[in-house]
Amino acid sequence: MAQSNGRFRLSPISLLLILFPTIAFGALMTAVVDLSRSAHEKDDVHLKVTTDLVAGSLESYFSREAAGAAALARVPKVIQEVRTLGAKPYNQEHVRELDKKWRADEEVDDPILENELSRFLQSFIGSDDSPYRELLIADARGRLIAASNRTEDYDQLDDSWWPAQSRGGQTKFDTQCGSSPLQCTSLADVAFDPSADATAFALIVPIVSDNKVHGVLKAVVDTSTLNMMMSLVYSNVVLKGRLLGNDGRDVLEPSFTPTPEIHMAIEGLAPGQEWDSGDEHLRRTESRFQAQPWTIYIQKHAFGVTPSSSRGAMLLIFTTVMVLITAIGISLALNPRFPRNVPETVS
Repeated sequence: MAQSNGRFRLSPISLLLILFPTIAFGALMTAVVDLSRSAHEKDDVHLKVTTDLVAGSLESYFSREAAGAAALARVPKVIQEVRTLGAKPYNQEHVRELDKKWRADEEVDDPILENELSRFLQSFIGSDDSPYRELLIADARGRLIAASNRTEDYDQLDDSWWPAQSRGGQTKFDTQCGSSPLQCTSLADVAFDPSADATAFALIVPIVSDNKVHGVLKAVVDTSTLNMMMSLVYSNVVLKGRLLGNDGRDVLEPSFTPTPEIHMAIEGLAPGQEWDSGDEHLRRTESRFQAQPWTIYIQKHAFGVTPSSSRGAMLLIFTTVMVLITAIGISLALNPRFPRNVPETVS
């Protein structure tokens, strides 16, 4: 037996069989990179659209609610009743005594919940069309004079929602809010309101006549509309978004707490300002009704390497190598010049 040794040459078909898996692998990796980059770019576009939409929607929503509450505070009969009820002599010791009894759910010598103004406020509560869960009015010195339902306090002056402009006395209160009540209209942050028995925010509106503050209206608004509005906004984008309150917690999901880095960034943001850390984005709202505007928090998609993506990449490389080896084997088998052990015929 003798062996004939041929010279090894690759045919064009063999070259294609070898190069095709390599080219395909390179094209696939390029596509993955391009898709990742494209996803980041789309996230940036969605980020801009989302923050603009949320900020604009919030401002429009609060403006509508503030306008509704302000309309109640401008009703002539309301102003007349507030002026009359607030004109009673003020005695601090008597106010403290009434507040103590009110907190203990005892009878007081003032039928607050039965007067005409309270009945007017009660007509706005309980309807499915009404956003209000509680309405109350205090005079300029904080005494409760009307309410839709029994509140926690009689003396509202020491509550956190009470207008800060009154702290300097009646003259300062009139000077700052008497001529322009809209400047003193404010939004209290979302919290659970025990007397309203609802998670809500409150709109605070001075009741003004003749450039003088005669009382303050507190309108407690539940978050059902706000919740639906934010759900609708976020359902139209692929980004994960949250609305953070003054304490950094999610307004609609208080169990969420941001990282210390995010919390520090929130504290340093001015109204309307943005902060971006790559995969996380913050933007302060510009609501003129909030002393401390809320913060729109967007978490962009992260395309970093994870254990699952690493395993996928290793599997892809392994598969490509196996295909490449198989292709080389097939090309060699099909090559007519590939040396084979062929027995010679002895003549």
